[in-house]
Amino acid sequence: MEENIQVSAKQLGELALPYNCRRCFWIKAKLKGKMPYQSFPGIFSSIDSYTKKMVKSWFDRHGKAPEWMSGLGTLKEYINPPGSRKFFIDHEETGLKLAGTPDAFFIDEYDKLLIIDFKTSKITTGQQKLMPLYELQLNAYAMIAKKKAPEFGLPELQGLFLLYTEPLTDGEVLSVDEMHGDENISMAFKAVTVPVDLNEEKVHVLLGRAAEILASPEPPKSRRGCYECERVRGLNELNI
Repeated sequence: MEENIQVSAKQLGELALPYNCRRCFWIKAKLKGKMPYQSFPGIFSSIDSYTKKMVKSWFDRHGKAPEWMSGLGTLKEYINPPGSRKFFIDHEETGLKLAGTPDAFFIDEYDKLLIIDFKTSKITTGQQKLMPLYELQLNAYAMIAKKKAPEFGLPELQGLFLLYTEPLTDGEVLSVDEMHGDENISMAFKAVTVPVDLNEEKVHVLLGRAAEILASPEPPKSRRGCYECERVRGLNELNI
């Protein structure tokens, strides 16, 4: 296997899903995540970015978290996380490079670290199915933070959390006049905090599985019924 193949925390999390496809994982890793014909709706990226900026701005002005984040306990400091170019580790057992970009770091009242991942979504059945991915992703961040703590001056890790900002779209909210401005409209959100258990062992296990998949010189067989693989086969049939 090539040395120091980089796997993102999110890519590794995909292996935790019950319907993961080894072939898709191999291709994404070899292409370094640069897949053709893929797009992420810009509005969700904008909302996520806006949420992070709003939280940081509130901390800068008030020295504490806004009330809607009370589900995380008392927070005394916001730390802007490093990007994936700096936030990575070389996993000795597999030779893989594990990297990622957490959404936010906070220091709680006990001077312990919290790692947060923001989600702009309602907690639907579809979101519940993605929970193994999110849990593994956060635990990958935790593993990196633990190893990189001296470099970034991070305290002991206290907990991992998903923080959902659920759009409120019911009739009661829609009838509030203040939601309508002269040149814009506002949208209300409800914050829902979901704690995630620490499980570093699961990260080690899936890094081993990832190394096994990536050691193959050829892509593995696809999972039966894999939607992405079916799309690729459809393109091949066009003989472009």
